[in-house]
Amino acid sequence: MSFAGTYHEEVIASRRDRSRRAFFWAKVTSIALMLTIAVALRAEPELRRVLMGAGMEAVQSFAGPQREGEFLAHASAQPFLQSQTSEPEQSHLPRSRVKVNRPEPLLEPSASSPISTDMQQLYRQLQQIRTQP
Repeated sequence: MSFAGTYHEEVIASRRDRSRRAFFWAKVTSIALMLTIAVALRAEPELRRVLMGAGMEAVQSFAGPQREGEFLAHASAQPFLQSQTSEPEQSHLPRSRVKVNRPEPLLEPSASSPISTDMQQLYRQLQQIRTQP
C-alpha cells in the first residue's frame, strides 16, 4: 500500500475515533444536564411554578385564544353535567347539510309516556302499510 493509501486509512480511523468520543461525551453531558435540571426543579418550587406558567402560556398561545380555565373546567365538569342536566347537548359544530332519508316512526309517542305503545294502533298501522301498493 502506498503512503497516500496508508495516510487515508489513518485519517479515516482517527475521524471514527473522534466521532465515537464525541458521541460518548455528548451522552454523558446530556445525562448530567437532565439530572441537574431535575434536581433544580425539585429543590426550587418557585422556579418550577414559573417554568410551568411559561410553558402553559406558550401552549395556550400556540393552541389559540381560550377563556381562562375553560379547558380544565369543561374536562372536569363533563361527567357531572351529563348526569345533572336533562337538556340535550348542543354541538358547537356547524349544522350538517347532508340529508339522511330515514323512514318516519310508525308510532307517535303519547304525551304522557314516550315508552308506552298501543298494540291495536300498531296493528292498524301495519295493516295500512301492507295494503298500500
